[in-house]
Amino acid sequence: MSACRAGSVAGLIVLLAGLLVGTHGLVAQVPESGGETVVHGDSDLVERTEGLLPILSERTGLPVPDTLRVEWSAQEDVDEFLDERLRQDWPGTSAVDRVRSFHHLGLLPPGTDLIATLREVHLEQATGFFDFDRGSIHLVRGLPSDIAESTLVHELVHALQDAAHPLPSLIGPEVEEDRRAAARAALEAHATLISVDYMAGFLPGEGELDLTELGELGALIRAGIQAMGEESPALRGAPRFLQEVLLFPYLDGVEYMEALWSEVGEVVAPVADRLPPATRDVIHPRPFLASTAPRALPGVPAVRPGGARDHSGVLGALGTRTFLNFLGWPGGDDLIAGWVGDRFVLDGEDDVVRWLVLWRSEEEEETFRRAVEDRQDSLPGPATVRGAVPVESVEGFGTILCVGPPGEEAPSCDPGEHFALDGEPGR
Repeated sequence: MSACRAGSVAGLIVLLAGLLVGTHGLVAQVPESGGETVVHGDSDLVERTEGLLPILSERTGLPVPDTLRVEWSAQEDVDEFLDERLRQDWPGTSAVDRVRSFHHLGLLPPGTDLIATLREVHLEQATGFFDFDRGSIHLVRGLPSDIAESTLVHELVHALQDAAHPLPSLIGPEVEEDRRAAARAALEAHATLISVDYMAGFLPGEGELDLTELGELGALIRAGIQAMGEESPALRGAPRFLQEVLLFPYLDGVEYMEALWSEVGEVVAPVADRLPPATRDVIHPRPFLASTAPRALPGVPAVRPGGARDHSGVLGALGTRTFLNFLGWPGGDDLIAGWVGDRFVLDGEDDVVRWLVLWRSEEEEETFRRAVEDRQDSLPGPATVRGAVPVESVEGFGTILCVGPPGEEAPSCDPGEHFALDGEPGR
């Protein structure tokens, strides 16, 4: 999604806040109005927002926006917003092509209706959203007061993030997929943790929770999110790959924020050089956070133009880890630290997916290749694996996996035919 949203996470935030202070549904006292933002919208939400903004700005260290609109919205308005975003995220036949591609890799069942599944999961959990294109926050009309409060706080944090660095440039549809997923995970986890902090009543000057040492709280949040997923019919019914993608901000993302705050020693926002450039850095935050040198962005091999190449994209470190989990290989988490980049392409002429994965060392490339070779019979169709692929255009050691339709011969797997390995222009 290209807008940040709170779902039944809002209810979990209220519950966790209650556990922290020995009562459920605690809502802090309304602070006096203040701040420099011009707020428009429904009067009760305007008053509440004017009081919350300076508190949340102080807690996060983020600037307040110049203007903001906050309003109650009917459920059908939320439905319409979600449909609009899904159309933007998945134009034309891209959703169908993505399912075809990921089915070849064993990540999605054939015929999965990707848009309908995402819509069902989001609508089941939606209590509000921040529309960064219009600079407005919308809460579903009729929410219980504590859920409304939690949702408003959560979305206001996203509005502050947007004021510091426009969110479309971080998580908009034009941003490379793995980088977008990493940014979204950190930003969503940040908003969730600040919401828990606020809803527990730990206001500035009144005994703040030490977010730099989350410890049991971080574990409690992750356990709560896992339980929420298990109790959500739509999420529980989604393919495992989609479950992992949707829960990534609240599981790995929370761990990233724990590591960030522990490393820095204060509650800072994941913006600028503290925003992870890849899902690899969310899964393994310590090397990224401890490094003083700029971290290279993931390498994305270019696809050669021409032919009937219907669809291409990246799985990223998160998708690569999920793929290894599907194969039943136990070392995925550790190996992902060496992921450098990847690109897959679906060729419509022969219905074959060719996936090139880059690793930082020959040893890591060989480990990945052997893991795939030993378990390639688990894939839905015949597969060919080649290793030690030389890639001049992007630094890294490559493995290419090619998977065709069931009942056919193992596909050809010449990486140079489909990927620009020598630095020549591609797409």
